Amino acid sequence: MRKHLTMFFCGFAAAVSMITIVPVPGKKDPYIASCQPWFPIIGGILGFFLVLIGWLIFWGCEGWSEAAAFAVLAMGAILTGSLHLDGLADWADGFWGGRTPEQRLSIMKDSCVGAFGVVVLVIVLLGKWLGLTRIIAHGGWNWIVMAYILSRTMQVVLACAQPYARSEGGTGYAFIAGTNGRRTVVAVLVAIILVLLTTKMSAGLLVVVAGALLFTIVFGIWCRRCVGGVTGDLLGACSEIIELWVLLCGGVVAS
Repeated sequence: MRKHLTMFFCGFAAAVSMITIVPVPGKKDPYIASCQPWFPIIGGILGFFLVLIGWLIFWGCEGWSEAAAFAVLAMGAILTGSLHLDGLADWADGFWGGRTPEQRLSIMKDSCVGAFGVVVLVIVLLGKWLGLTRIIAHGGWNWIVMAYILSRTMQVVLACAQPYARSEGGTGYAFIAGTNGRRTVVAVLVAIILVLLTTKMSAGLLVVVAGALLFTIVFGIWCRRCVGGVTGDLLGACSEIIELWVLLCGGVVAS
């Protein structure tokens, strides 16, 4: 019983440390894999906090939705340490700048950001801002929370579906290698419950969720063909694109 409680709380601490820059006491490294069911929960909490920030800016600036969207976007990047954005840039540089799996992985490991990475970052951030502006202007705040729930959940799904790409190991190895079907099912079920608590069932919601899952599967297959699996950077890239997808869909539905 004590062991399970330790895994429960340490898994929570590990999830917080992986998704945000918020310092949480407790041992994390031995419990990286056990943090996966927490991903949709931490994502939802982060999304709710960003909604609060956006609402305060929106209210304080007398309905300036563009400023509120910028605040949500900026604080999201700050609170996550831009970790997933970094993965997005590395993915773009590696997949478009390399010709072989070895070259792609080598480029992704380089801390410098190339032209492909910059272009993709600008496109994704601009797309998010457009979606957020529309969502906030029409009061669809729940879509922001849902974007963070689904994007973090799909990281777990992708990690379960694909092996770790680097033979020498790396920072994402313990998380990806420790993923199993049970943890993934729990994470997905938790995500479904949270999504239904924030958004009522509709055809639009089903399309958004199905689209997120379909992209994750296709993206995973593509990664497998290009580099032999996934890495922490690729999990982050997938998360950012899913977040963009949900926010743009939310902008359409909320209007």
